[in-house]
Amino acid sequence: MSLSKRIKIGTHRAAKQALKISAFPQMIKSGWSMVLTELTGKDHHPERPLALMVEPSSLCNLKCPQCASGIGKVKREKPNLDCDAYKRLIDKYSKHLLYVLLFNQGEPFLNKRFLEMVRYTHDKHVYTITSTNGHFIRDENEADAVVESRLDEIRVSLDGITPEVYTSYRIGASFDRVIDGIKLLVSAKKKRKRFTPIIELQVLLTNETESQLDDIRDFGKELGVDIVSAKTLQLLDTESDTGLLPSDEQYSRYYNSDGKLKLKGGVKNRCRRLYFQMQVNSDGSVVPCCFDKDGIFQFGNIENGGITSAWNADNFGKFREMILKNRSAIKMCTNCTEGIDGLYSKKWYF
Repeated sequence: MSLSKRIKIGTHRAAKQALKISAFPQMIKSGWSMVLTELTGKDHHPERPLALMVEPSSLCNLKCPQCASGIGKVKREKPNLDCDAYKRLIDKYSKHLLYVLLFNQGEPFLNKRFLEMVRYTHDKHVYTITSTNGHFIRDENEADAVVESRLDEIRVSLDGITPEVYTSYRIGASFDRVIDGIKLLVSAKKKRKRFTPIIELQVLLTNETESQLDDIRDFGKELGVDIVSAKTLQLLDTESDTGLLPSDEQYSRYYNSDGKLKLKGGVKNRCRRLYFQMQVNSDGSVVPCCFDKDGIFQFGNIENGGITSAWNADNFGKFREMILKNRSAIKMCTNCTEGIDGLYSKKWYF
């Protein structure tokens, strides 16, 4: 593992986030709001978010079995986010934002204006991160476009070191296309002598990949990526084991309780995410977080005045209060790892 690379990445993140002077007042307010909320057990949310998670597209080209978009469960009226509406959102909050996560349920690159969103966000001095299945970096021009967008970080899913293991979960995927795309992106960075985007290979821990971790780590280093990470698998339905979970329990976020799966560590009556990060779906709706995959709880829409009002809406306030009283009463929250410590997580830097 490269300590120098880890320091360089940490320095890059700090320079563009923690040391963003215009966001200092909001950082203080957000931190104080969370402290007050935990001390009093009452909602004291700040007047604006410190970060955004925005879904460029709810569509996906793959059919992964534990992905709500992949199995066709996500059905938004507008599957691709309106770029102009997104720009208005960034215009409103950019001064105070630390970062924007440009991904959620779908594949971001399916929105034809995705890289335009990235570049606009960069030009407004906001840190950008995306996550992709890696199928849309198909030639040098597309790799160059990603680098020129000034994207800060890109996570590429690689759930397996062989085509057979990879496609057993990534249904409809092409192992070779993803590997070729990573090589093109690494080459485009080198050609321009750019540090960004920081390229992270992310592997989901399943019964197929748990024995391949060392090989995937070495393969990532060989490809020239910056980080390889391992992440526990989230199941859409915890009523029963689907056979996908690792046999080694340290690699799973669940444990078996009377035939049902439950999160390790239990669910606490708090959610810090609701006090600093606003979630916007492809149809413009503002929802609590990425775990509300179906948009059950909607507090407004950025396309009809919700840019400022949704975050402070009465129904969002009531939702926060529900979390503080009994988070377990909200089904989607019983499958969320927010506030749970000790789950397996690993990163290698090169």
